Amino acid sequence: MDLRIEPVTEKNRAQVLSLRLLPEQSGFIEPVEQCLKEAEGLAAWRPVAIYAGATPVGFAMYGHFEEAPSPPGRVWLDR
Repeated sequence: MDLRIEPVTEKNRAQVLSLRLLPEQSGFIEPVEQCLKEAEGLAAWRPVAIYAGATPVGFAMYGHFEEAPSPPGRVWLDR
């Protein structure tokens, strides 16, 4: 399987927003739209789309939060 990770941009934003949670994921994972709004409000977040070939199959965010206590800074992998 040809998997790749691409930053969310204006070019692929509509594709990413078309992703939907499975019913059993509800309550555990925030919808993509909510995550993108959060990323717009906090520059540390980096939203990415996960592709299988040309098809978007997932979404994730990662970020580096320098203000986190010991050890200095933290990397978060989210969603």
